[in-house]
Amino acid sequence: MNYANHDELLQRIGENLRIIRIIRKEKLQGVAQCIGVSHPVLSKIENGRSANLTIALLANLCNYYRVCILDVFQPEQEFHIRMAKNRQYNAPKP
Repeated sequence: MNYANHDELLQRIGENLRIIRIIRKEKLQGVAQCIGVSHPVLSKIENGRSANLTIALLANLCNYYRVCILDVFQPEQEFHIRMAKNRQYNAPKP
Protein backbone atom coordinates (compact mmCIF):
# COMPACT_ATOMS: atom_id res chain seq x y z
CA MET A 1 0.00 0.00 0.00
CA ASN A 2 1.36 3.33 -1.01
CA TYR A 3 -0.64 6.45 -0.31
CA ALA A 4 0.61 9.85 -1.34
CA ASN A 5 -1.03 11.56 1.59
CA HIS A 6 -3.35 11.31 4.55
CA ASP A 7 -6.39 12.42 2.51
CA GLU A 8 -5.99 9.54 0.05
CA LEU A 9 -5.81 7.07 2.91
CA LEU A 10 -8.98 8.47 4.51
CA GLN A 11 -10.71 8.31 1.12
CA ARG A 12 -9.77 4.64 0.63
CA ILE A 13 -10.88 3.66 4.15
CA GLY A 14 -14.17 5.48 3.72
CA GLU A 15 -14.89 3.95 0.32
CA ASN A 16 -14.24 0.46 1.62
CA LEU A 17 -16.44 0.98 4.67
CA ARG A 18 -19.25 2.33 2.47
CA ILE A 19 -18.96 -0.68 0.14
CA ILE A 20 -19.31 -3.06 3.09
CA ARG A 21 -22.34 -1.18 4.42
CA ILE A 22 -24.08 -1.11 1.05
CA ILE A 23 -23.42 -4.79 0.34
CA ARG A 24 -24.86 -5.63 3.75
CA LYS A 25 -27.89 -3.47 2.91
CA GLU A 26 -27.57 -1.44 6.06
CA LYS A 27 -28.65 2.16 6.47
CA LEU A 28 -26.17 4.84 7.44
CA GLN A 29 -28.33 5.92 10.38
CA GLY A 30 -28.65 2.37 11.72
CA VAL A 31 -24.92 1.69 11.64
CA ALA A 32 -24.16 5.07 13.19
CA GLN A 33 -26.59 4.41 16.03
CA CYS A 34 -25.15 0.94 16.69
CA ILE A 35 -21.58 2.20 16.96
CA GLY A 36 -22.49 5.33 18.93
CA VAL A 37 -21.86 8.16 16.48
CA SER A 38 -24.15 10.52 14.61
CA HIS A 39 -24.99 9.73 11.01
CA PRO A 40 -23.24 12.92 9.79
CA VAL A 41 -20.03 11.68 11.43
CA LEU A 42 -20.33 8.30 9.72
CA SER A 43 -21.14 10.01 6.42
CA LYS A 44 -17.96 12.10 6.69
CA ILE A 45 -15.93 8.96 7.39
CA GLU A 46 -17.40 7.17 4.37
CA ASN A 47 -16.68 10.20 2.19
CA GLY A 48 -13.08 10.49 3.37
CA ARG A 49 -13.68 13.86 5.00
CA SER A 50 -13.16 12.94 8.64
CA ALA A 51 -9.70 14.07 9.68
CA ASN A 52 -10.63 13.07 13.23
CA LEU A 53 -11.10 9.36 12.51
CA THR A 54 -9.52 7.52 15.43
CA ILE A 55 -8.19 4.00 15.56
CA ALA A 56 -10.80 3.25 18.25
CA LEU A 57 -13.68 4.38 16.02
CA LEU A 58 -12.26 2.51 13.03
CA ALA A 59 -11.92 -0.60 15.20
CA ASN A 60 -15.56 -0.23 16.32
CA LEU A 61 -16.71 -0.02 12.71
CA CYS A 62 -14.64 -3.05 11.71
CA ASN A 63 -15.91 -5.03 14.69
CA TYR A 64 -19.48 -4.11 13.83
CA TYR A 65 -19.00 -5.24 10.22
CA ARG A 66 -16.92 -8.25 11.37
CA VAL A 67 -14.00 -7.41 9.09
CA CYS A 68 -10.29 -7.22 9.70
CA ILE A 69 -9.13 -3.65 10.20
CA LEU A 70 -6.37 -4.23 7.64
CA ASP A 71 -8.97 -4.97 4.96
CA VAL A 72 -10.29 -1.41 4.95
CA PHE A 73 -6.82 -0.12 4.09
CA GLN A 74 -6.61 -2.25 0.92
CA PRO A 75 -6.60 -0.69 -2.55
CA GLU A 76 -9.89 -1.13 -4.42
CA GLN A 77 -8.95 -4.17 -6.52
CA GLU A 78 -7.44 -6.09 -3.60
CA PHE A 79 -10.40 -5.17 -1.41
CA HIS A 80 -12.92 -6.53 -3.91
CA ILE A 81 -10.95 -9.77 -4.28
CA ARG A 82 -10.95 -10.22 -0.48
CA MET A 83 -14.68 -9.50 -0.38
CA ALA A 84 -15.40 -12.13 -3.01
CA LYS A 85 -13.33 -14.73 -1.18
CA ASN A 86 -14.74 -13.96 2.24
CA ARG A 87 -18.52 -14.08 2.28
CA GLN A 88 -18.74 -12.64 5.81
CA TYR A 89 -19.07 -9.18 4.24
CA ASN A 90 -22.50 -10.22 3.01
CA ALA A 91 -23.64 -11.70 6.30
CA PRO A 92 -26.03 -9.53 8.24
CA LYS A 93 -25.08 -8.66 11.79
CA PRO A 94 -26.82 -11.09 14.21
